[in-house]
Amino acid sequence: METPREVLFRTMQENWAISNKDLARAILMEGSVTSGKSPQELIEVRSSLSRFVVHVQPGEYTYGWLAPYEQAVPRVMVLIKRSKRPHSSRDIVSALSDAATDMKASFEAHKLDGALYANVSERFSREGVVSAADASELMVALFVVAGCSGSSTSAVEYAIGLANKLSAASALKTSFPAETDMEREKGPVAFGMYRCEGGVLLSDVYRLATDERGTEVGALSLTEHSVNDVGYGVSRRHLRIWCEGDGTWWVEGLGSTNGTVHISGVDGAETVVEPPRAQRGERAAQPVRLLSGDRLLLAGTTEFVIVTLPES
Repeated sequence: METPREVLFRTMQENWAISNKDLARAILMEGSVTSGKSPQELIEVRSSLSRFVVHVQPGEYTYGWLAPYEQAVPRVMVLIKRSKRPHSSRDIVSALSDAATDMKASFEAHKLDGALYANVSERFSREGVVSAADASELMVALFVVAGCSGSSTSAVEYAIGLANKLSAASALKTSFPAETDMEREKGPVAFGMYRCEGGVLLSDVYRLATDERGTEVGALSLTEHSVNDVGYGVSRRHLRIWCEGDGTWWVEGLGSTNGTVHISGVDGAETVVEPPRAQRGERAAQPVRLLSGDRLLLAGTTEFVIVTLPES
C-alpha cells in the first residue's frame, strides 16, 4: 500500500506533470544538513531522492531534510500554477478532493487516522464554505503537509491554522480605502497600492492592472500601467504584480539587484519574494500571493501597502 508521501508524489505527477525531482526541491530545505551538502544537492543522486524523499514511511526519520511548511506549501502551489495542465482554483480543489480518498486509505493502511483527513478535506472542498481561491490554497496545504509529515493530525492543524489566517485576511478592514464585498468568483477583486514610509502616506493609490501582463514596478519600467514612484536602490524593472483568472493576486521579482520582501498584513510574517542578487545564487524568484493589507518592501527603501478598491 502506498505511503502518504508516495500518494503526494504520484498525485502531483498525474494531475500536473510535476516531476519527483521538482516536487522534492519544493518540499526540501536549502541549507546544509550533512557533509556540507544541502538536500537540494543530495537529491541529484537518484537513490537519495528515492530512499529519503519519495518512498518514506510515516514517522520515518528524514534527517531534517524537509523545509518548513510555510515555505514548502507555497512552492508547491507555484509548481501547480505553472503547470500546462488544468490548474484553476476549481481544478485544484476537484483533483485534491478525488485524491483525498487515496490519502485516507494510505493513512488507514498504516493504522493512522484517515477519517480526520477526509473530514477536513470534505469541508474545505464544499462549495460555498470559502471562496474557490482560498479552498484551493487550503486543499494544497492539507495535502502537502499530509504527504510530507505522514500525519493527518499535523496536516489538519496546519491547514486549520492557515484557514484562520485567510479568514482574518479576508475580514481585514483598511481605512484607506474601504473594502468591497465582491466575491472572487464574480471576477477579479480590484487591488491597488500606495507608497508609505513609517506609516506616512507618500502617494495616491495606484490601481493595479487586471490584464494578463499586470503591473510592473521599477525605476525605469516602461510597460503600460507601470509604477515608477520608487526610492533609491529599486531596479529599472523590479517586480510584477498580476491577477490570476481565479481572482488571486500574486507578486514576483524580475531579477532586481536588491530584492523584495513581502510582509503579511495578518501576522507580520516576512517572506522573501526575491533575495538580493548577491545572495541569490541560482535560486529563482518565487511568486508570492498578495492579500489586502499586505506590504511590499523593495530594496529595503521603498514600501507599498496593498489595498482593496471599489470597482471602477
